[in-house]
Amino acid sequence: QRHMDCRPDTAKALRMFLDTITALQSANDYGRNALEVLDQKVGWHRLLRMKPELESMVEDKEASPLALAGEQYATVSKYAGAFLQAFTFQSARRHDPLLAAISLLKRLCAESRRTLPDRVPVTHLSQADRRLIFGQGRPDRRLYEIATLAALRDRLRSADIWVDGSRSFRPINEHLMPRSTFTTMKDEERLGLGVQGDGAKWLAEARQMLDFNLKRLAHRARSGKLEGVRLEAGTLIVTPIAGDVPAAAEELNAEISDMYPMVEVPDLLREVHDWTGFADHFTHVRTGDVPRNASAMLAGVLADANNLGSKRMASASKGISAHQIGW
Repeated sequence: QRHMDCRPDTAKALRMFLDTITALQSANDYGRNALEVLDQKVGWHRLLRMKPELESMVEDKEASPLALAGEQYATVSKYAGAFLQAFTFQSARRHDPLLAAISLLKRLCAESRRTLPDRVPVTHLSQADRRLIFGQGRPDRRLYEIATLAALRDRLRSADIWVDGSRSFRPINEHLMPRSTFTTMKDEERLGLGVQGDGAKWLAEARQMLDFNLKRLAHRARSGKLEGVRLEAGTLIVTPIAGDVPAAAEELNAEISDMYPMVEVPDLLREVHDWTGFADHFTHVRTGDVPRNASAMLAGVLADANNLGSKRMASASKGISAHQIGW
């Protein structure tokens, strides 16, 4: 309803924006002074009077997703308590604050209490959510419950939290080879790792090979038989390798590079995916589904490959958030 109420103001602002563009276009087409035409067609003072309204509209558009979700609390509260009571959640983390928050919400629902106690688990929430929840001094029950449910949703998706008895939301180790099968295959040397199955024997062989190679390197260094390397007064000196790319090739590379537009690597990978469909092979470990957002998935692969991290990758990508890359 709040957004419906804003529609007349939005339409008014858009009409003024259209009138402004039309006036500036007219001034440009006929070679007239842009400010004079703008003042004549739209009105400079009228534009200035609209500025506070536009600023408030922009601020409203930047409202926190949690605050917007809080407006739907009446709907969420109808099923949240029953949902939490129906399942038993488990975590790989000891003393997981999210599980503590879920237990608290279960107890509040069972006791029909509407307010939160003064001390509640918060480390499962982001700093922005905490500021919003505790902005009025006492914690806001509605926002706390919705933020906790959102955190539970994310942790279930990542299999960091699982549900007892569920086939879809199982612990991540249930997707791996059973320990008994691994032990049997290891004893029968059927793991197919391509290396010695006995760790102690493999380390012994590696030490022996490393010792041999180091002694051979030392002998060649003392004899002056290493190309581009010499030993002087006990110091090993390596001659820098000169560049072997001809200057003409460098010039050609620069010339060709100038012919191509600057392209974001995630966009390039997405285009290759459109040709080949290779991103569909990155299936979900639990469900086996193909990525619903191939661009975000490819940006995540690229972030890991370059050690950029999700936040820096998101800032370098168009239309992709760090949260999307995290999935």
